[in-house]
Amino acid sequence: MGMSLTIYNVTMKFAKGHPSYKKIVNGIKTATWTCENCAKITTKTLKELDYNYRKRRFCSIKCSYAKGPRKGMVTSVETKMKLRAQKLGINNPSWRGGVSSIRLQLANTQEYKEWRKSVFERDDYTCRWCMERGGKIEADHVVPYMMDAEMILDVGNGQTLCEYCHRIKTTIEMKQHWKNQYDE
Repeated sequence: MGMSLTIYNVTMKFAKGHPSYKKIVNGIKTATWTCENCAKITTKTLKELDYNYRKRRFCSIKCSYAKGPRKGMVTSVETKMKLRAQKLGINNPSWRGGVSSIRLQLANTQEYKEWRKSVFERDDYTCRWCMERGGKIEADHVVPYMMDAEMILDVGNGQTLCEYCHRIKTTIEMKQHWKNQYDE
């Protein structure tokens, strides 16, 4: 259960006996402890332990879950909701001030999903350019949404394209009239 530090002598040489160009390390510090769950004696280097000298109790994560401090504890729904609320929106460390693109905001709406489905059904799930049926198909705006925002959810402005044809069409459009969608 106790922790002891042991120093081993190690000479750093390559396979043919040439010395390393790095500084030779005289010893590596290790920590040894006995697992509280399975009584296994474990030895790891401090580098493996992230140079953390604190007391170790278990040999693995599996043993820590088997006999750890939270063994048998159940988190309530209310607690889960409170933990979730702590990381939503502006409280999230990855929050960048609501800078999602118009395209990303649109793709998550129910209206867009219905528009996309109706375009696929109208075109019988067939690419309008290469006439391939099925496969990886995508709903495309004939007039790009960044050119005319009012026609975003108009079924007449949609067409079904396969992934390859959509990539070609988008490349052509971007070369003709590129506009940064993040600029206001």
